Amino acid sequence: YMCQMTYQFDIIDIIIVQSVVRRRQAMQLRKRTAAVVRIQAFGRTIIAMKKYVAAKAMHDLVMRHTSATKIQTCWRSYFAQMRMLMTIVNIIVIQSVWRRRAVEKIYKPHLHRIKLAKERKRQSSAIKIQSAWRGFTAFSGYTIVRYENQAATLIQSQWRAYLHSTNYCIMLIEIVRIQALVRGRQERSWLTFQNECASIIQAAMRGYLTRKELHNESMISILISAAATSLRTRNAARTLQRWWVELLWTRKQKKRNAARTL
Repeated sequence: YMCQMTYQFDIIDIIIVQSVVRRRQAMQLRKRTAAVVRIQAFGRTIIAMKKYVAAKAMHDLVMRHTSATKIQTCWRSYFAQMRMLMTIVNIIVIQSVWRRRAVEKIYKPHLHRIKLAKERKRQSSAIKIQSAWRGFTAFSGYTIVRYENQAATLIQSQWRAYLHSTNYCIMLIEIVRIQALVRGRQERSWLTFQNECASIIQAAMRGYLTRKELHNESMISILISAAATSLRTRNAARTLQRWWVELLWTRKQKKRNAARTL
C-alpha cells in the first residue's frame, strides 16, 4: 500500500511538473507569436501608409492638373462670351444710331407738327391747372372758415364740459377725503378701544395664570414638606426600632451569659 501511494504521488507530481512546463512553454510560444504578429502588423501599417501617401500625392497632382484645365477652359469660354457680347452691343448701338438718323431725316416735318401740338396741349393743361388751383384755393378758404367756426363751437362746448367735470371730480374727491377721514377716526377709536379691551383681558389672564402658578408652587412646596416630614418620621421610627431591637438583644445576651456563668 505504501509503495502504491508513493508511486501514485510521484506520478501526480510528475504530471503537475509536466503541465507547468507545458503551460510555460505555451505562454512563451503565445508571447512570441503575439510579438511576431505585432511586428508584421506594424510593418504592414508602415507599407500601407507609404502606399497611401504616394497614392494621395498622385491623386493631388492629378486633381491639380484637372482643376487647372477646368479653370483655363472656363476662363477662355467666359472671355470669348464677353468679347462676343461686347461686339453685339456695339453693333446694336451703331444700328440704333443709324436708324434714328434715317428716321429723323424722313419724319422731320411730321415731328415739328407733333412738337407744336404738344406745346398747345401743354398750354391748355397749364390753363386748366391754374383754374383748378384758383377754385381749390377759394373752396379751401371757405371750408377753412366753416370748419374754424365749427371747431370754435366744439372747443367751447368741450371746455365747458371739462370745467363741469373737473368741478364734479374735485367735489367727489373732497367728499371721499372727508369720508376717509371720518372712517379713519372711527377705525382708530375702535382700534384703541380694542387695544384697551385686549390689555384688560391680557392683564386678567396674566393675573389668573400667575395666581394659578403660585397656587401650584405652594401645593408643590406643601407636598415636598409633607414628604420630607413623613421621611423624617420613617427614619426616626426605623432608628427607634433598631435601638429597641439592639437593646433587647443585649439584654438577652446578658441573661444567657449570666445563665452560663451560673
